[in-house]
Amino acid sequence: MAKQESALRAQQENESQVTVSLSGIGMSFSGVSVLRDVDLVFDGGEIHTLMGENGAGKSTLVKIISGVQKPTFGTFQIDGETVSFDSPRDAENHGIVIMHQELSLIPEMTVAENVLLGHEPRKFGAFIDRKALRAKAKKALARFGFTLDIDTPVKDLRVGEQQLVEIARALLMNARLLIMDEPTSALSQAEADILMEVVRDLALQGVAVVYISHRMDEVFEISD
Repeated sequence: MAKQESALRAQQENESQVTVSLSGIGMSFSGVSVLRDVDLVFDGGEIHTLMGENGAGKSTLVKIISGVQKPTFGTFQIDGETVSFDSPRDAENHGIVIMHQELSLIPEMTVAENVLLGHEPRKFGAFIDRKALRAKAKKALARFGFTLDIDTPVKDLRVGEQQLVEIARALLMNARLLIMDEPTSALSQAEADILMEVVRDLALQGVAVVYISHRMDEVFEISD
């Protein structure tokens, strides 16, 4: 009976994992082709790495997956259903989250405010619940092993610490497919090691991870 229950749980977990597939994806700008016939499948629980020279098309591909741009050719499916995104928010509603290399934080706001930016808990339907916001941000940072003062303005953090805030914000969005663009570029080795553990943990939870990096040691360490 115990084995049957365990097998059933495993089957249910696998069924809940996402499968994102791209078929024949192409992109052209003013008649100039920048992507041609891209076929990829990202399954939940797997860590994929994208590498390539500048101009190889990584950023364009990521923009298509995350709803920033629409492909000129090809189809995009999630769990077998063809989708077309009108915006990054549309992609997020389908569980696709991108963590950009360029920071998009508000310097004057605190760590807690930035971690939950755009997803603030509210009370009475309109007002931000400051107490709940601080508690949720503190819990999120602790969960991912990030030791930051939630009340510190982001402008007072060093660049590596600001990157951790950006990472925590992306991880809080319950992504089914998480795209990480050069996430360790500004991190210390200790911070990068923590991030690697977070990525592995996300994969164990069934998240599909697309990891973009130029660092060969990271590629061989983290990729499935």
